[in-house]
Amino acid sequence: MFLNMLAIRAKRVLLCIKRSLVKAAAFAFLCVAVQMLYYFITSGNKDGMDWFMIFNIIITSFIGSLVGATLLSLRDYKGNLYHRADEEIIGKAFTGLGKKSLMFEKGLELFEKSDFRMALEVFTDLGNSDFKFTQHETAVNEFYRGRCYHILGAYPNALMCYDNAREKGFYIPELPIFIGRCMAANGSTERAAEYFQELLREDYLFHGRIRFEIGSIYLKAEQGENALKWFTESIAHNEKTADSLGGAALAHVMLGNCEEGERCFRQALVNHISDPVEFTAFFKEMLSSAKRSADKEQ
Repeated sequence: MFLNMLAIRAKRVLLCIKRSLVKAAAFAFLCVAVQMLYYFITSGNKDGMDWFMIFNIIITSFIGSLVGATLLSLRDYKGNLYHRADEEIIGKAFTGLGKKSLMFEKGLELFEKSDFRMALEVFTDLGNSDFKFTQHETAVNEFYRGRCYHILGAYPNALMCYDNAREKGFYIPELPIFIGRCMAANGSTERAAEYFQELLREDYLFHGRIRFEIGSIYLKAEQGENALKWFTESIAHNEKTADSLGGAALAHVMLGNCEEGERCFRQALVNHISDPVEFTAFFKEMLSSAKRSADKEQ
């Protein structure tokens, strides 16, 4: 066990060194360029170039920057053995020292920095490459492609990638929720609702948020009655109470029940709804619109 752990950590150090080579070389070149410029300005090239000094500068700056860049790269891993993030999701996929693993880590780094378009390009290029993948590596790469598509709003593509990952045996508890949300975003509201209802079982880790998810997709589809039904059930089961109260507030206003909507709105704030500032602005805008519509009808 100890030797295996030691081998894993040694592999990680080598991987970080390999990633740092380009940065170290660039820094060494910069140091030499600055030194040479300084030399020409101060000496006027009278005594000739001191090549031994230049060589020492190259070696010293290269080794120093390589050590520094490697330590910074290792810091990103924190307590993880293989990957800088999502260790529990990725597992032992892409743990080698070759270009395949380097490409994946580059995509993962871009993903963690929220540069989803560039991350998608990297993951897609990786998937289309001639590298040999394990089934788990293919599944992991498809999952991250799906996440990029999902976040960027390309829901049909996201669903396709999520399905590919699932067919390859990939699973995390969040995956069914991602799939259901994409179904709803594609306009398949009833299909998504039925899919979520199948997750209303005690053995599913996130079963306590499913009623809220169903209410949310009906709310986005502007089906106020159905949304209110599921938000009310969520509140009754003490599931995501604050957010469900917020959803109920919006559903009531959508149905023209402004007073009840305002009551739920206040309760949602008291119960610390997530992102209260954005929720308040959205609710007040929706409430004002509903009241203007009511005044016109009168």
